[in-house]
Amino acid sequence: MKYSASILISTYNETYERFTDEENIYNYFKELFGKNRSRVIEESFSAPDMLIKLNTALKSSGINNLVRITHDDTDFFLDTENEPNDMDEVIYKFKDILKNAFERFYEEIAVVMESRQSQIDFVIELLLLRVHQVGEYPIQINFTGLPKSTGVVDCENKFKLLVNKVEQNIHKFINVSDITISFTKKTDQNTNETKLEEDIQINPKLQSKECSFFPLYGVILGKTSVKDLAKLGTKAKGRDTDNQPYKYYVVNDMNFWYDTNIATHIYLTYTSPIPQKWRNCGLDWSLSYNEWLKLFKRLGFFVSNVELPKKEWYRGKRTLVAEFHASKKISNKTQLVFELHFNYSQKTSVNSKGTIYSLRVRVN
Repeated sequence: MKYSASILISTYNETYERFTDEENIYNYFKELFGKNRSRVIEESFSAPDMLIKLNTALKSSGINNLVRITHDDTDFFLDTENEPNDMDEVIYKFKDILKNAFERFYEEIAVVMESRQSQIDFVIELLLLRVHQVGEYPIQINFTGLPKSTGVVDCENKFKLLVNKVEQNIHKFINVSDITISFTKKTDQNTNETKLEEDIQINPKLQSKECSFFPLYGVILGKTSVKDLAKLGTKAKGRDTDNQPYKYYVVNDMNFWYDTNIATHIYLTYTSPIPQKWRNCGLDWSLSYNEWLKLFKRLGFFVSNVELPKKEWYRGKRTLVAEFHASKKISNKTQLVFELHFNYSQKTSVNSKGTIYSLRVRVN
């Protein structure tokens, strides 16, 4: 089950309505002949100050792990080191730079964060829009949540608890004029793989359906004990928002999560390197949606659609959104599952390169 939610916010700050291309003389003729001219809203709030207030509200809700910050089409920060609890420091650095140089020139700021709360993995995207369409909210917070395992109970209420906590904290730190919340949930459709739009050529070396993903750095999901993880790597430091110790070990810069004293899953985003052993099997962040599908089919996996490909708005542009799971029986009692999530790329085709956002690997 996948859970999604959005918090949409507007403030009491003054706004200005203007034409999108008012400097273009062609507008004179459009107006002269009665043609409609596109209009947009320009916000007057201070982006640095608003960003700090939003950061405080999110941090008070237990969200403090930053993945990415972009200023229009430019990356300001990309977490390639998988450092936990780094949001506060980076946000304040970005605030100073924004205030000194870019505040009047940006159109959109996007902040992507991650959090694990109540055994649910969250991806949170914050959009701050200085210029936006008429009727669109200038502040948008989008949530996606996935239970860390099939054994997690009461997932929907746990997911809503965090979203509602964020909404309550927003009211504490920001003077809002309007705020709305929406929730959705989607189940695994257990259908066959999506039909390929074209026959994509893959390296002939990948034609074999046999490929070994584990052991990886000495770890086998579903078998390796916490005691053995401690011998292979370093235990994560710090605690989560439930004041529980982070339950993973770092082995060769890879986070191996565990539950009931056994390694259970791995979670990677496109900012993390794919292990060479998996790259040898053909896994590569640059693959398109269709190439991922065809790769897992050739490796002998069954593919089920959780969310069929569609186009959604991200940072003012359309982007491909999709999710599928690839599963394969690796022993009499064990099934290996890859969960692939596609989002945030600002590309819309199932044949576009590099549209995947994250990869979660687990065993059943």
